[in-house]
Amino acid sequence: MVRGQMVEVMDIPNPHEICSALRLDALMRGQWENSHFPPVNLGDFLGLLATEGQEAYCAVIRVERNPTFVKSTRRPSDLAPEPKLSIKIGGTALFRNDKLVGYLDEHETRGFLFTQGKVQGGHLEVPYPGQKGIYVSLNIIRSKAQIVPEITRDGQLKVTVKVREEANLAETDCRVDVSKVEAIKKLEMLQAKQIEREVMRAVRRAQKCKSDAFGFGAAFHRRFPREWRTMRDLWAEKYFPSLKVRVVADAKLRRTSLRLRPVFYKKDNKELYAEEEKTQPLTSGRRPRPCSIFCYWHFSTLR
Repeated sequence: MVRGQMVEVMDIPNPHEICSALRLDALMRGQWENSHFPPVNLGDFLGLLATEGQEAYCAVIRVERNPTFVKSTRRPSDLAPEPKLSIKIGGTALFRNDKLVGYLDEHETRGFLFTQGKVQGGHLEVPYPGQKGIYVSLNIIRSKAQIVPEITRDGQLKVTVKVREEANLAETDCRVDVSKVEAIKKLEMLQAKQIEREVMRAVRRAQKCKSDAFGFGAAFHRRFPREWRTMRDLWAEKYFPSLKVRVVADAKLRRTSLRLRPVFYKKDNKELYAEEEKTQPLTSGRRPRPCSIFCYWHFSTLR
């Protein structure tokens, strides 16, 4: 869906694709792993319109000013200039029945995709507590989700969203020693809290728009078909906006690559570093292992 004028999207010059539709398709195929928009085709959209208890949604296309554009006089021998406007794909358009009712931004869209189990890549920036402006960057590997509806004895409706996510450590701005188990557990806890915040932001925005794109109504329809008959007509107006949602995230940090201690770890932790050096065995004066000697002899002979 285009947010704005469709004519602006079609009029932006593109030297790589002749057809504007092929250009949009190439952009979506190249950026869907960032988890900034839902990968929904026409068949999926029509299926969502026909699904009871879940509203339709789709990606958002908008036109923005190109930051690399420079207005200058062009000579015939110069290269083709950068276009003044550029196309950006990000966010989610929320529908109710067949009418547009609101939007989700890119962070809210990723929270929404976490509930659908469709986040299979992208970068997740986690703020580090106690240090303003310091973040930990993670590369998302995969995620799964489960929606558990519940009707209490007093008739209240509740939904528990269970999210399981795995990621690799990409970059840290803070001075933390990721070679320790305690540091890894702390990063996993911060990662889980960030996922829960993004999911709750998406839920609040959808409840404000009265658009159940998450499929909570469909979950009640499957588990409580008899009670759903009485809620079906008033689900969007009465039940969904006041639905209590709880998010439980289980995040795992799989790999840290070669990132262990930061550069200033020894300077900031002199006492701790001195104790670790005392406990570590001395390695000077040891003979190399036979396998090391064999490998050195083998590669020297190959030369």
